[in-house]
Amino acid sequence: MSVFKSCRAIRGSGLSLLLILSLVCIEDSWANAVSARSEVLAKSVVADNALIEAEAQKRYAQVKVERDLAAYKELAQVKLDALKDGVQKDIQTLTVRMDAQDKIIATQGNVVDKGLNILGISLSMLGLILTLAGVVGFLSVRRKAQNEARSAAAQWLDSNSDLQAEIKSIRERLQELESQARRNIDSLLKDADDAVKKMQRSFERVKEKKQGNPDTVPENEAQALARMAKAVTEKPESAYSYNDWNTRAFDAYLKGELTKAAQFWRAAADHEEATPLNIVTSLSNMASMFDALNHAREEIAVYDEIIERFGSDHNAEVRRHVAKALGDKGVAIVENKLGDPSESYSECIRRYDGTEESSLKLEALRARYNRGVWWGVSGKREDALADYDEVIRQCQLEHGKDFKVFLAKTLLNKGHELQDLDAERALAVWRDIVDRFADEEGGELKAQVAKALLNTGILSKKLGDARKCESLCGLIIERYFDEEYPDIKRQVAGALVVLSNIRGEAGRYDEADECMDQLIGLCGQDPSATLKEFVYKGKNGKAYIHLCRAKQDWLNTQTRTAELGMAELLITEAISLEPSYAILLGNQAYCGHLQGQPLEVTRQRLSRAIQLGGEALYQGTLSDLEVFPVGQCDDDFRTLLEEIWSVHAKSLI
Repeated sequence: MSVFKSCRAIRGSGLSLLLILSLVCIEDSWANAVSARSEVLAKSVVADNALIEAEAQKRYAQVKVERDLAAYKELAQVKLDALKDGVQKDIQTLTVRMDAQDKIIATQGNVVDKGLNILGISLSMLGLILTLAGVVGFLSVRRKAQNEARSAAAQWLDSNSDLQAEIKSIRERLQELESQARRNIDSLLKDADDAVKKMQRSFERVKEKKQGNPDTVPENEAQALARMAKAVTEKPESAYSYNDWNTRAFDAYLKGELTKAAQFWRAAADHEEATPLNIVTSLSNMASMFDALNHAREEIAVYDEIIERFGSDHNAEVRRHVAKALGDKGVAIVENKLGDPSESYSECIRRYDGTEESSLKLEALRARYNRGVWWGVSGKREDALADYDEVIRQCQLEHGKDFKVFLAKTLLNKGHELQDLDAERALAVWRDIVDRFADEEGGELKAQVAKALLNTGILSKKLGDARKCESLCGLIIERYFDEEYPDIKRQVAGALVVLSNIRGEAGRYDEADECMDQLIGLCGQDPSATLKEFVYKGKNGKAYIHLCRAKQDWLNTQTRTAELGMAELLITEAISLEPSYAILLGNQAYCGHLQGQPLEVTRQRLSRAIQLGGEALYQGTLSDLEVFPVGQCDDDFRTLLEEIWSVHAKSLI
């Protein structure tokens, strides 16, 4: 207030102007001094922020690589805390210095205020002198404050050079760990994605390959998928994406949790982010789970949903799923005896026959092929042959591998359909397969060639040419024994069974037994369920050979007892693999009867075998009783067989 009173006392305009200039300069002095203080404080804040940024980056790295940085975190934390305390103390020291600076500036203000009082009393010349003094004082204070701020900042940086180096080292380490974590994550994602693709390919072929050939998922890919699925479970299901549900579904499938897998694919299909292709893919996978679980009606309901929701979609891949759903629905109806599948097959043919899209054309051909199979089973042989001929005609116009495989399969089935009508035509059709594809590479085509050779051999034996059959079976074994493709192994196993039967019927039991040993060796170590049947069939074949040897040398008690004991052991081992195989149970009943087991035990076992095997087992057993008959023992068994069959036949009426 004293300043403004002095100003009012001054009347001259020149003096007033000088006074105002003095006030402005003094206020600038104050403002710049404050600015200098703020600059020092800002540098302190920057230093503090650097610490905070280092801490944040370190914590970020800890989340990604918890185990790798666990020990390092503790050491870095202790160092940083200690350094931070030191920095805080330095900041407090700077604050004290700035407070002292404030007091200096306040003192200068008081001096100026007194000068102004004198200025109110003195002449205008004296006011000019005071003004110049104020300017000089402002410049001096400003320079002093700036120098002190620079000095303090330089001292702080010098005293904390180790911290700066530590921060730089931490940043470099974090960058390195982040890069390594990114590489690990990329590798994990790739392995998981490869596992998903392999399983998806298996699902795509599930209906057309009931005998198996699934794509094996390597252990590293399975583990990667499991880790991805576990990571997904860390968040609530309400936050899941479509890919999260899909990942959990594939993981559940790989672990054999088929019901869970179906539920997860249902959730994936219902997700708001799912595209039409995502939805049909998830629904198709869910149908595959119901198929594996033997939930036929649920499976068919899913196919109906795909057809209804996406039947009018124009996307090529979505249309392929719709076509596949129509065909697979027909297969499910046949397999589960739920009615006539021809309507579903015909609808697929109507929609997609003649299309230019290769994948859709193949689905239409598959539907026509399956319809032909159905016509054949239903006794409509001419309709079946007509469908087969149309498939053959269309496949011959194409050049892709899938069409070649389908052509071979159709020719094979055409031969089956013809063998009772015209055996020579059937043999000619199968010979055509061998001529066309004998030199082709690839497991699927080789398997069709092996099937054609085996069918030719079996039909030749039926026509009375056992020698040709034996020769063809030997060719199959020689050419394909070392092949790993499961369907080829099945043909080799079948050839060994047929060859063993031929040699056994000729009394060449040692050679027949050798074939059975080869069969068990070929299939016994294979984990595929599709080859398991040949193991118990091989054991049953060996048991039958021992039964024949026992009957052939019946009067030799020692030989008979040993051979029957071996037969019993082999039959028991085979039944442990497949307790519902009718021929095994029939041989068990007969072997026990020859060993003198109680009649009621024989009756119980033979009744069970007849229930499972029906007339085929009855007729086969009668035929076997003609091999090395042993008088009253066989007569008693035949009487029991006729009695059991009579009761069973009446139950069927």
